Amino acid sequence: MDVLIVLGGENGASGQLSQMVLDRVKMALTTWKSNQKIICTGGFGAHFNTTNTPHWYYLKKELIAQGIPSTAFTDATIESKNTLDDGRLCANYLQNHSIRSIQLITSDFHMERAHCIFKQHFEPSLLTPTPAASSLPPSELQKRKKHEEQALENLKRKPITPP
Repeated sequence: MDVLIVLGGENGASGQLSQMVLDRVKMALTTWKSNQKIICTGGFGAHFNTTNTPHWYYLKKELIAQGIPSTAFTDATIESKNTLDDGRLCANYLQNHSIRSIQLITSDFHMERAHCIFKQHFEPSLLTPTPAASSLPPSELQKRKKHEEQALENLKRKPITPP
């Protein structure tokens, strides 16, 4: 199976996707190939989704609204709380599938850390990082880049151990 994983992000109180997530949607729409099965990630959390519906649902709904057929999606329900969960839960779901390739989509400022995490769960040669260009305002982008630098440093100090 060829897989396209779109990492989730924030949504508003009525499920509207943040600009950061819409940037990821745009990348998914421009790079998805009909032979790929899509996995969307995201669950619930005070800092990204306080609705009663998991974030992956809103992400999948938007991709379908933009023209990707519903048959392109796996039956995965990756209700992650963070990027570490994304890697672990995607690996758990895909462990019983024969994987040929994994295209990983997230924001450009988030890709280095996400790729580092996914390499700890999957054979690195299977992974194709596909960063979505961020259209966030410069001040917000700088704040997120700083967060990512710190989180990546923490990850390097204490790598995760897959089960």
